[in-house]
Amino acid sequence: MGNEIFRRSERIGPCGHENLLRDATCSAGPESTFQDELLDKLVGRWRLTGTMIGHELLQECSAEWVLNHQFVRLSCRETRKPPLFKVPYEAVTYIGCSGETQRYVNYLLDVFGAAEALGFGRRTDNQIEFVWDDPNGAFHATMTWNLESDSWTFLSQQKDRSGKWGPFAEKTLRRVSPAK
Repeated sequence: MGNEIFRRSERIGPCGHENLLRDATCSAGPESTFQDELLDKLVGRWRLTGTMIGHELLQECSAEWVLNHQFVRLSCRETRKPPLFKVPYEAVTYIGCSGETQRYVNYLLDVFGAAEALGFGRRTDNQIEFVWDDPNGAFHATMTWNLESDSWTFLSQQKDRSGKWGPFAEKTLRRVSPAK
């Protein structure tokens, strides 16, 4: 039953069923691994700066392939003193792909607790755009790789209940140390 729920949730969403992975190899099962040269560039240690809902951000992040090379795990924790919220912000994101639908998937877990945390994505050249359909408003996040500066830009927008889109966050990851 658990697998059927997962498969049913994969079929819904704005991205459809076309192959939205580009230059990536995605298949299901423990004998297969997810190969993606764009996500390979995310592996390493990073310093995150930017804004979220108008507040300055300062975080340390690290990314690595995990779970039999099925996902890139991006872990970030706030280093700002005092913290932006009552507790230091911390998030873990798992980025992989669905072998069934050939879409990127993004599982976002953070200190805000359980939410509609599964996003689906598609790639265009050096960026991946993820979409979350949250009951409180849709959410878009675009990750863009910047070759010249060896950095990533994350831009996020949120749709409110009235249907109006607005900025949520603008983040830049700058490499602290190269990938292993």
